[in-house]
Amino acid sequence: MSERTKAKYGLVKAKVMTNDRREIDVDYRLKNKRSDWYVYDVVVVGVSLVKSYRVQFNDIIMQSSYEELVKRLKDKLAAKE
Repeated sequence: MSERTKAKYGLVKAKVMTNDRREIDVDYRLKNKRSDWYVYDVVVVGVSLVKSYRVQFNDIIMQSSYEELVKRLKDKLAAKE
């Protein structure tokens, strides 16, 4: 595992071991707010969680509307309760 910081941003590079002994690269992107570090993105094998959601959200907005995106997100949250 390694880490580095630059101003208010940080990066922690880690490796996760699977049951079959393979290593998977996982990067945690962090931001410092009021002396606390918060993860704002997770990158697994080069794929950013934030970018993946951004693409999905943009597709919904382009195919219907922002209001539809918000409705779908609220519906998913309500289904989990």
